[in-house]
Amino acid sequence: NCRNKRSLENRMRRKKEAGAGFIQTQMVMEKENLIDFCEKISKPLEIPVIAGVFLLKSYKNALFINKYVPGANIPENILNRLKDAKEPLQEGIKIAAEQAH
Repeated sequence: NCRNKRSLENRMRRKKEAGAGFIQTQMVMEKENLIDFCEKISKPLEIPVIAGVFLLKSYKNALFINKYVPGANIPENILNRLKDAKEPLQEGIKIAAEQAH
């Protein structure tokens, strides 16, 4: 989720003008953000998108990513799923499968 839409649009336009054949996103945690990005930015630029999917291995792993990976924003509901899971890795696989769907 990018706070400055105009800046994001300009960056994507420059990438396309430089010859990019597609855009690959960072990890997508909320499908609504991806849909919004596709509808408002990539579709008007006529450039396909490959959504980034990331396997979260544990609650601790997700907290680390939120703290140290620029632009990462793993929402509270995902954090809670990992925190409450009896098998966090299996829950992470389930979350990644949901993201890819």
